[in-house]
Amino acid sequence: MEKDYLFLTKEMRLSPGVSKGQLEKLSSLVKYPLPDDFLSFFMFSNGAVGKIGINYLRIVKAEELIPFNEQIFALMDTPRLFLFGSDGGGEAYGIDFRGKNPIIVQIPFIGMEWDAAIIKGNSFYEFLNNLFYETE
Repeated sequence: MEKDYLFLTKEMRLSPGVSKGQLEKLSSLVKYPLPDDFLSFFMFSNGAVGKIGINYLRIVKAEELIPFNEQIFALMDTPRLFLFGSDGGGEAYGIDFRGKNPIIVQIPFIGMEWDAAIIKGNSFYEFLNNLFYETE
């Protein structure tokens, strides 16, 4: 998977990955089990910023994920959503835990409601892959 992440994030600024212990601590603070591929990305790189395909993506660092969600929580009408990043503008990216399997969604920061959510991948890896190969 690391080879795939290297390819998909080749134009992004990456940080050294986090330890398994740091991920266990993060997981203990989140209400829902974080997907394995999401956690493996953070072992590869602790967050990321830059271009992925034609898109811009900011993935928040592991230690900033809980404060990032707490800061935005007051604005959210989206229970069971865990935010992890943005497009650098008005759109957030998060994990939707409403269904049997979590999915990745894009949702506007302003007017953050489930009706406005767009599915961006059935997994974190698929999300990155979809952004990388998106043409418009």
